[in-house]
Amino acid sequence: MSDPLENVKTGVAAIDEAFPQGIPRDTFTLISGEGGTGKSVLLSELLFKRLEAGEPGIYICLDDMPKTIMQGLMRFSWDVQKFLDNDKLNFVDCFSFRIKPEKTPDWVTLIKDPSDLLGFANALETLMDKLNMHNRGIVIIDSLTEFMTLAEPGLLIEAIKTWRARGSKERGVTFFASMHFGIGAFEKTVDVFDYIVDGIIDLRYDPFFMRQGKLIKQLRVRKMKGAQHSTAWIPFEVGPNGIEVYRPDAQMRELGPEETEKVLSAMLRQLRERKAAK
Repeated sequence: MSDPLENVKTGVAAIDEAFPQGIPRDTFTLISGEGGTGKSVLLSELLFKRLEAGEPGIYICLDDMPKTIMQGLMRFSWDVQKFLDNDKLNFVDCFSFRIKPEKTPDWVTLIKDPSDLLGFANALETLMDKLNMHNRGIVIIDSLTEFMTLAEPGLLIEAIKTWRARGSKERGVTFFASMHFGIGAFEKTVDVFDYIVDGIIDLRYDPFFMRQGKLIKQLRVRKMKGAQHSTAWIPFEVGPNGIEVYRPDAQMRELGPEETEKVLSAMLRQLRERKAAK
């Protein structure tokens, strides 16, 4: 059996570039960013790569229904159906209570009242037991922002502490949860989340390219307990195979000489930052 404190590679190139020795298995990590910056795609690929490595996975969906999440997974070159068939992948559905479905697939656990955090936690622990999640496996929560609209903030904070303690620390299961950045009503609660989680990965649009009218996504590690990591911004794009480290050649061919010089200067500055952060 694996050591719960071992470091594991995520299999996502942009993340592994920031963690040359991998991330601790027993961590609860927040993926934070504005809408459209790639949070859900990143979570989906983190899940798929862990499934591909032979470990079980749970996707807790609050922003959409499991069928839609599956459609999103299958638009990439990822064969996820086999993980449903062999009971390696399960969904916890905290979305469909709004439509009260008459029937759900075997691979879906329907939560009828997501605001009942104790009931949710019991269902999650039962599912982790079913999948034998001890020193292996991954849990995806998409998103904590939606949980904040359903539950009282103080109760949710205590619930996250419990999930981290009983899921990540006691069981050695890796948790990743998304958080939508910039919603004023939740800012104080988000500040507390920053304090109680093990790691934070920020996503954004590159501000330089935004001024040129182009949207280039970036990620950086703001913190990660127990792991050597770079804190520099890493550009990435979403391709047919998922997230890829961004190579700016095509974009630079569209720029004039003056803009190209600015891009090269910005790239050199980022390279220096990344070297300094290692």
